[in-house]
Amino acid sequence: MSKYDRWRGSGGAHGGYSETPTVPQAAKLDGLMADFKAWFSSMAGFGEYLRTFYSHYEEAFAAHVEEHSLLYTQLHQEFSRNLEQCIDQWLAARGISEDDFGDMMRLARSRGDEQSDSIIGVLLGMLDYHLWIRSIFALRQSSQTQTGLLMVSVPHGLVEGQQIQVTTPDGQTLLVSVPPGAVPGESFSVTYTRLASGA
Repeated sequence: MSKYDRWRGSGGAHGGYSETPTVPQAAKLDGLMADFKAWFSSMAGFGEYLRTFYSHYEEAFAAHVEEHSLLYTQLHQEFSRNLEQCIDQWLAARGISEDDFGDMMRLARSRGDEQSDSIIGVLLGMLDYHLWIRSIFALRQSSQTQTGLLMVSVPHGLVEGQQIQVTTPDGQTLLVSVPPGAVPGESFSVTYTRLASGA
């Protein structure tokens, strides 16, 4: 069971106070979610694990079949364990508390975002296997598009290893690291997965 399971549903995590965030709190949580989603799909973030995960279990994800249900259960456990570890690192790197992250999850669930956003569905799926299996297939399908190439110029003041936020032509926000040997003004290439048409 994930430690994030304590945020399942609407039980008394707030000690009897209203669970509805104020407007400033909701704006903060929306910003956290946008940052998390950029990290989740970025090759410099969780995206590299996601790509490896799909590649390694390609046969299992070719089509959802009931005879693989035991395998899917095991994959859900493995995926959730790895995602939880990566989330802990993401929180620590940004100085964000688990409570803030829990509030972000609660807000997404209260809005029903898992129905329209596969990344949020996968995230909330740490708590719910059936939601995870639907979302992980939707996420895989949306990621099975051509790979794009983006040229990024190293900004002045940055050195190798530092991260820079870039926007792809289809509107995705990526967090990429300046590669070894790159100097300000020089360009380097970044590969990314193009969004499915109509997304």
